Amino acid sequence: MARTRIVVDLSTGQQTEVPYTPEEEAAADAAYEAEQNAIPPPKQPQLYAVAQLGITPGEISGIDVNTRFSAALYMDVGSYLLFFTETQPDSSYLAKAYDASARVSVTEKATDYIVISATDGNGDPTDPAEVSVEIIRVG
Repeated sequence: MARTRIVVDLSTGQQTEVPYTPEEEAAADAAYEAEQNAIPPPKQPQLYAVAQLGITPGEISGIDVNTRFSAALYMDVGSYLLFFTETQPDSSYLAKAYDASARVSVTEKATDYIVISATDGNGDPTDPAEVSVEIIRVG
């Protein structure tokens, strides 16, 4: 189906349907293609790093599942420090930490580490048996 345009005679108001010339078709196709290529593709979130920390009172007993974390340090009751294996280009990433028995959150993000905090229902620091961590980057 050929493209057409409507030409209006301003003195009479008469409308005439006029087909595009091959040159106009090519120019319209090129303009459309250029417009489509100018729109960047959407960025996709990627699961960058995961860990499942085993915690006993007073220490991190192990990292049961681990990708892209080099170490985990017990700082205090309910406070843990995790180091990335590689420095991140920026701190624009989503860091999630969770556990079924405690309120767990990421309280600090940097390019080479995150700090996780765990509290009980009263808001007091607590050591859950395990904490799961996910780092999601977009790009």
